[in-house]
Amino acid sequence: MEIGSNELILMKVFESITGVMPLDVFQFEDALFFSVDKERIKEAIGPKGIKIEKLMKRLNKKVYVFADAESIEGFIKNFFNNVNILSIDVEDIMGEKVVYLLVDERDKKKALGKKGIRLNALRQLLKERFNTKLAFKTKVMV
Repeated sequence: MEIGSNELILMKVFESITGVMPLDVFQFEDALFFSVDKERIKEAIGPKGIKIEKLMKRLNKKVYVFADAESIEGFIKNFFNNVNILSIDVEDIMGEKVVYLLVDERDKKKALGKKGIRLNALRQLLKERFNTKLAFKTKVMV
């Protein structure tokens, strides 16, 4: 992803509040998604998410923070760190990668986010970073 002056400003604000320089920032609709080094995720979030709350107030936007990962599976697990993922299957269909993501029905709202913003942002990030499409399903667990 290309980083412009707006992204650099957002990254600097993130660092000034959290003490952690993000690896990347992605703006999608009314939300900001910051990826950070997995070793520093707890530091970036702060106790009980206090640093993220402060960041949301400062930026006046919903903010999501997740640990970066090199693999598609790791990236999705980190992105949906509070969602019960049942399975992640990556398939190559006629030269195109497709990720089949199965999530516990009870976590559907968390995975979707308000107005589907979280899931749609993941779709965009997967397309840009891994050239991959996402198929999302839920399953009722007993």
